[in-house]
Amino acid sequence: MWQWHQDYGTWARDDGMPEPRAMNIAVFLDAVMPINGPLFLIPKSHRQGVLDAGHDKLTTSYPLWTLDNETVARLAAQAADDVADSVDRADGVDRTDRVGIVAPAGNPGSVLMFHGNLVHASPPNITPYPRKIVYLTLCAVSNHITKFTRPEWIAHRDFTPIKPVGDDALYEYARVHRVAAE
Repeated sequence: MWQWHQDYGTWARDDGMPEPRAMNIAVFLDAVMPINGPLFLIPKSHRQGVLDAGHDKLTTSYPLWTLDNETVARLAAQAADDVADSVDRADGVDRTDRVGIVAPAGNPGSVLMFHGNLVHASPPNITPYPRKIVYLTLCAVSNHITKFTRPEWIAHRDFTPIKPVGDDALYEYARVHRVAAE
């Protein structure tokens, strides 16, 4: 379980990342369904900037800067209003069943990208269905972390720029390794 938080809030406070010019890429290794602990997101919450947070040292696997329930409720209400406004303008139908929280689902291999300031959380998965997700966090090399208070497996210290590869790099890698394995 991960409480409501912004990743950049932790990166700034604990790791000294200068600016919120960072993003997450989530790759679903298992099917992510509404029942197996999906990631919860509050749409457009990244536009609020860095929010006040408390340091939760108890409910996650390492200390995390988390948001209070009032802040989450306010952001969710704003997101629900934004959805209602855009849908009502499109079709003129009045709906009162909107919520301001989404839980993206997808098959293995699905990819989700989101800003480091987006407010999100994860409920526990108590089903027999696994929900493994690999997260990759990217930021500009010029925006790398400057404090090294957390273990390297949490806050990596390799700031080498990513080098682009050819469009067929994965295909070529698989072809070479398939041949080598035979």
